[in-house]
Amino acid sequence: FDEGPATLKLRGQWGESVRPPIDERAINGGYGFNVYYLPNPDVGPERKVGWDAGFDLTWAGIGTLSATRFDEEGRDLIMPVDLRPRVAQYQNFGVVTNKGWEFEGNASFGPLSLRGNLTFIDNRIKELSNFYQDEEDPLYQEGDRRLSVPKFIAGVTATVSVLGGSVSANAFWLGPRRQLDGAARTRAQYGLEPDRPTTRDYYVDVPTLWRLNLRGEMPVNDWLSVFGQVDNVLKDQDSDRSTTTIAPGRVVLIGARTSF
Repeated sequence: FDEGPATLKLRGQWGESVRPPIDERAINGGYGFNVYYLPNPDVGPERKVGWDAGFDLTWAGIGTLSATRFDEEGRDLIMPVDLRPRVAQYQNFGVVTNKGWEFEGNASFGPLSLRGNLTFIDNRIKELSNFYQDEEDPLYQEGDRRLSVPKFIAGVTATVSVLGGSVSANAFWLGPRRQLDGAARTRAQYGLEPDRPTTRDYYVDVPTLWRLNLRGEMPVNDWLSVFGQVDNVLKDQDSDRSTTTIAPGRVVLIGARTSF
């Protein structure tokens, strides 16, 4: 649809995709870190079924805005199952839903440009295989949000063109999520604190994490330019991966680029 400087496009799709096991140990078995994986020749492929729909709005001379609603299911997901201490087997997990909204936009105002994105995610366990349901110490239960999946992801970048070069600031947010407190489990294994009754007692709710990064590049002449970047400006070392790791602090890089 076109109306003056605005153009609106509607879109939608539905489909199904299949992915075979990406780890050869799922079928053939083998050794991992302190774990032996039993072979499972009957493990099936993962399947993704679902749809998404949305719109793209373009306003001439200003920018664009896109919005998407998605509703998917991951079926027969492949994950390792602990059978006994240090022995596991890859099995088809069950059904996981993945629903949410995704927004993305950009705009320009003279030398200033803005770009941003925001995604809301509801990722839950819908069904579990009988093996998981019958476990004495289950890691997941039907209705659980998947571990380490944030409730939202967001990012924004502002760039200013100046003196033939550019300076930009980027910030991103990783929303609240649930993780397994590996540090507490390790302390319990070494007798530094009492062991908790079940694995699920080691779940912790992790607050929103955010980072700020800076970039800049400036030409010196036709064949030489200098650049600099500062990652994690605020030196926040909370990890986006797990409770047992830390992120690098502030990292500063200065360099030059040349072409001839």
